[in-house]
Amino acid sequence: MGLAYLIDRISYPDKYKKKKPELTMELKYTPAPEYEPIKFENPKDIICPYCNHRFEEMLKRSRKCPECKKYIYRKKNYENKIYELITEEQYEKEVEENNKNYTISNQEDMRDRLLRYQDSGCSGVRVSTSGDSRVCPACAKQQGKFYSMKDALKEMPLPCKDCTAGYCRCCYIPEIDGINFQNI
Repeated sequence: MGLAYLIDRISYPDKYKKKKPELTMELKYTPAPEYEPIKFENPKDIICPYCNHRFEEMLKRSRKCPECKKYIYRKKNYENKIYELITEEQYEKEVEENNKNYTISNQEDMRDRLLRYQDSGCSGVRVSTSGDSRVCPACAKQQGKFYSMKDALKEMPLPCKDCTAGYCRCCYIPEIDGINFQNI
């Protein structure tokens, strides 16, 4: 530092004070609506769906009936905001229906991705599994397989139709002229 700088700094200390940055734009904050948890009511009669055994209060969780020893599932009915007791068959049917709805929405999502890749100029896609120990044999066969955009949209290899993992976690890796964008 030069002598002139030091004299100037001593003579005019305000000139060298750090200035606080000024906000030049107004920050707008919109609070999110208050979260109100859904309150589920207990039904008037709490009855085993198998043997009509009456419970004094709603079950805290799914369990076996003390009378018939069959498993009862407690579920939330979001439409009526009430707890219900259902049989194993009803529960399995609901799970199957949810899996079917998940598969359909996953197929639509994969088709949308392929169309976006196609619009962005991708020549094809390569299938990639999750890469962990839970990959099912059907998905493992797909690992690294290349599909042209036309073939991928026609065949819709994902989600894997024979996946035994419960739901397919495979994904597409886009390629343009043989360049794989997974590691870029």
